[in-house]
Amino acid sequence: MGLKSFKDLEADKNPARILVTVFVGILIVAGIWFLTTQTSGKPQISPAADPLTKSTPLPPPELTDDQLKAIKINELRTSLEEASSASNFDEMSRLADELLELDPRESDAWVARGLAKQAVGDMAGALECFEKSIELSRDNSVGLVQRAKLYRQQNNLRAALSDLEEAGSKDPSDIEVASLILIVKIEAGNIDEVRSLIASYEQLGVSRHSQLWLLGAAAVALNDGNSDRAARAFDGFQRAVSPALFSKLLADPFFVPYQNDPAVRMYFPEPSEASKF
Repeated sequence: MGLKSFKDLEADKNPARILVTVFVGILIVAGIWFLTTQTSGKPQISPAADPLTKSTPLPPPELTDDQLKAIKINELRTSLEEASSASNFDEMSRLADELLELDPRESDAWVARGLAKQAVGDMAGALECFEKSIELSRDNSVGLVQRAKLYRQQNNLRAALSDLEEAGSKDPSDIEVASLILIVKIEAGNIDEVRSLIASYEQLGVSRHSQLWLLGAAAVALNDGNSDRAARAFDGFQRAVSPALFSKLLADPFFVPYQNDPAVRMYFPEPSEASKF
C-alpha cells in the first residue's frame, strides 16, 4: 500500500488513517534530514570561538650551543667595530680577547688586538697580531695596511711599500691605500716616479678616478714648495671624498710640517681630531 496524497485523504474521511499517514510522512522527512547532516558533516566551530580547542603557544625551541656561540660572536663583532671607530683601545683589547677566545680565526679581531698593543708601545706584539691576521685572511687587506703603517712608523719604508702595493692590488679603488702608496714613495725618495705618474694622469684627464691620486699630487706640490698648487689639489680631493676620510688622511704624519702654511692651513684638522694611526 503506497502513501496516499492529500487529495486521497480528503476523499477518505477516516481520522485514524489520516493521523497514521501524517506521522509516517514526518518520520520520512526526519530521516532524510538526519542522513543529510551526517554526509555534510557537523557545523564547524572556529578554534577562536571554541574554548576547548584553544591551546597555549608552544615555547620557542631551545638554541644549540653552536647557535648561541654564533650570536655571541656577531654581538662581539659589532661592539668591536664601534670601539675601533671610537679608537677606544682598552675596549678594543678586551673585546678582541673575548672574540678570539670564541674563534681564534677572526682576522679582524687580530688587527684590533694589534692596534691596541701598538697604542701602548708594544710594537713587537702588534706586528705579531697583524701577521696573524694576514696569515688567516690573505684576501683581507686590513692586516696588510696596518702592518705597512707599523713598518712606516719604524722607517722600514721598503717593507711598508710592499705591503701597501699588495693591498692595493686586491682593491685598486681603495683611496686610502692608493694615497699612502704615493706618499710612501715620496718618503722613500721616489718623488720623480710619483711626479711622472701624476703628470700622466693629468694629461690623460683621468678625472673620474682623481680621488686616487689628488692627495699624492698635493704631497708632491708641498715637497716642491708650491703651496698654491697643493691647495688646488687639496680642494679637489676634499670634494671627491667623504669628510671623515679627508680629515683622516690629512692627519698623516707627512703633512705635519705643512699644517701652518697659510695657503693650505684651512684644510687640516685640529690636532685633537688627528688619528694616531
